[in-house]
Amino acid sequence: MNRIINTWSVIAVMGLAFTCSARVQQVQFDISSAYNYDFFISTNEQNEAMSYNPEQNWAGMGSRGVNTVFGDHSINNPNYTYIWQGQYSGDLNAGIPTNGVYTTSYGNFGFCRKFGVALDKVPNGGFGNPQVPSNTVLPSLVMTNYLQPNIVLAWIPHTGSPSAYKLSFDINLPVPQRGKYVDANFIVLGNSKGCKIYANYDNGAGGTNQVKVFDQPNGNGFPDIQTASPPNIYTQCGFWAPGWSNAADYTFIRPTANYYMFMLANPVQLDPHKTLLGFTLAIPGVAWDGGEASAILAATGTMFSDYGTRFFFR
Repeated sequence: MNRIINTWSVIAVMGLAFTCSARVQQVQFDISSAYNYDFFISTNEQNEAMSYNPEQNWAGMGSRGVNTVFGDHSINNPNYTYIWQGQYSGDLNAGIPTNGVYTTSYGNFGFCRKFGVALDKVPNGGFGNPQVPSNTVLPSLVMTNYLQPNIVLAWIPHTGSPSAYKLSFDINLPVPQRGKYVDANFIVLGNSKGCKIYANYDNGAGGTNQVKVFDQPNGNGFPDIQTASPPNIYTQCGFWAPGWSNAADYTFIRPTANYYMFMLANPVQLDPHKTLLGFTLAIPGVAWDGGEASAILAATGTMFSDYGTRFFFR
């Protein structure tokens, strides 16, 4: 009898152990629903911009920089962006991997995670193309169709009318990625101004329950791309020398400057009992001292799955 009792005790303990066990799986979030800014520079874009003679072909334009010809391609600091592997002949391994997957201490992050879409559009308009007349005053007005948004940017300039700008952006995850998560982390850039991240959960009634999971005041916001020593709430998770530089009236790869990449030092904690629908990136909109810029380049979450009960008692 004692042996039977002991045997069932062991089984009960095993059942409890299985019930409490959990399997974790990281998901590289597809945040493309909120992509609104083309940050990365392709070699084709640089070549296209270099084909211009601004003073001759475009009235009032004094630069062949990619950010001038196409628009976008700069966040707070208008000069610098990361390169992709293979773009710099001096070191073909430098830069973000061309498959868009970057490994950190937290896990893998996916850049340009709109699966099936190229990292950047190949420009097929511009100077010399009959679709775009060379006497157009502002080429950026006719080149915008060739931008490929690939990050989420909340931004306003130094202005007395902050209400004229959108201060928050909802990142809606695709249905297959919605679920219960333990935590999440982000690759970020900005200009150190205040910023917030909200987690958006399914409220069970067809709506959304929004919970603030990250909140930093002015001075502690997402760091600038050249910040060598960020506040300890961020982890410097990579840097490249070289990187793209929009300077000297054109865009080129600068081989010596360090361009840093940052993620949150501590992942944001999520409610594993609620279904995560996405996130919201927001800035305060006080618009002083040079404006505000906060960007999310990539995001990854750790999914929670309690599988013990299903396994043991099925």
